[in-house]
Amino acid sequence: MCAVYLALACVQLFRPPIVGLSDNGDFPKVLGQLDICDPHENDHYGYVISRFKIDPECRWDSGLTSSEMALVQGVKQVAEWNDRNEISVQGEGKAHLMVLLAALAILLWASHESRPVLRFGLPPLVVLIFSDVAYVAYLNSFYMDAAAMVFLLLTLSLACAATLRPRAWVAIAFGIAAGFFTMSKSQHALLGPLLAALAWWFAWSAPRGADRRFLWPARLWLASGAAAIVATGAMVSLTTAEYTTYPLYNLIFFSLAKQSPEPAKTLAELGLPPSYLPLVGTHSYSPNVPASEGPWEAAFLASTSYSKLVVYYLHHPGIALDRLWETLSVDAPGIRPGDLGNYGPKAGYPVGTMAHHFNVWSNLRSWLFRSVPLHAMAFYLLVAGGCVWCMFRPRVAAQWPFYPIALVLVLCGAIEFGCGALLDCLETARHLFLFHVITEMLIVCVVAGLMCRTAERFHGRPNHADG
Repeated sequence: MCAVYLALACVQLFRPPIVGLSDNGDFPKVLGQLDICDPHENDHYGYVISRFKIDPECRWDSGLTSSEMALVQGVKQVAEWNDRNEISVQGEGKAHLMVLLAALAILLWASHESRPVLRFGLPPLVVLIFSDVAYVAYLNSFYMDAAAMVFLLLTLSLACAATLRPRAWVAIAFGIAAGFFTMSKSQHALLGPLLAALAWWFAWSAPRGADRRFLWPARLWLASGAAAIVATGAMVSLTTAEYTTYPLYNLIFFSLAKQSPEPAKTLAELGLPPSYLPLVGTHSYSPNVPASEGPWEAAFLASTSYSKLVVYYLHHPGIALDRLWETLSVDAPGIRPGDLGNYGPKAGYPVGTMAHHFNVWSNLRSWLFRSVPLHAMAFYLLVAGGCVWCMFRPRVAAQWPFYPIALVLVLCGAIEFGCGALLDCLETARHLFLFHVITEMLIVCVVAGLMCRTAERFHGRPNHADG
């Protein structure tokens, strides 16, 4: 199955014309700190640029931290060993693909001793979903979300391995993968504690006995959870004031105050005096706005904050509900960013052209969001209810041993969706990318549960290897 996925991914990533995701201006946030830049200075916006030069003159410190930089550093090191002064986007695609293949290999190993319906039914579903161009295109890019996707897939495949074939190395690898995911992007650091809770659940459910060797699995899982918490704290502490200011600035001035019949009152509720009124209607990318000025940022963040924003939503639940509905019905169908092209400038396609192959799954999911937006809410609520039911019904839990993973995914997806809807207002559809990835993983968990139920019905009560 790994070979099948590799073939499907390689056809898209490395066979001309290659498929990737064009830069919307975020690549320098990762590449600049490693002395790498686009030699054309992004003259081909909307096209996938293949080659990026390595030059000290490319240096630009965005102040951001991401595990995506570790992957880029590896690609850069290989280039320097071969006396090359450039890297390719396909090189980064190979780095992402290696992590993703490791996740798939672990999933195959974990299900090897399970009933045939799970062993042979689950991997094809994973391949179908994640060979879709909506996800493969991210591999040929330098977006932080690319690292978030592959490391989250690796983390969750290790969680499945802990459920089906628990081993000491699985606990260690889970902590490392969770740390890399948590460090992928500041917005995703909020999910670190949930991954830590999952690790601690595995610690609680580890075998117990008088023999000291039974203590090691629990201790390793406790350490893995602690690693996820440490990574979360580190990521929060490393987030710059500028990175915190931009989304808040956009939401307040370009959305909430702009759409309010009384902008001054809205600003006052958010802690801002009338002197900020001239900024209403602007966003952080508007010319001559002060959002990137250090002293202004400090004064702005001293006056308002995300906690005040939460209080504002609590006082105006109608506004929060409107934003949630708009995100669900308008932004969520955009699983593939419509303003980012998938081809290079030499492929012969107009700027911003999206690939129209390997897109059956993402088209189906987009159609569902457009036709029945509430299906996502119903799905999440049903899965959450099933997880809670498993917590109080051991017999049901035995039929769906993946329920702790599913519960964590439900909470992670809800957080990603809520943050995308309520804490920012620019490029909301693209900022829902990880929400869609999490939803795909949740679908896999639910299908795995149905397969376990089928195996139990036809073969009797499942043993541990049945999963």
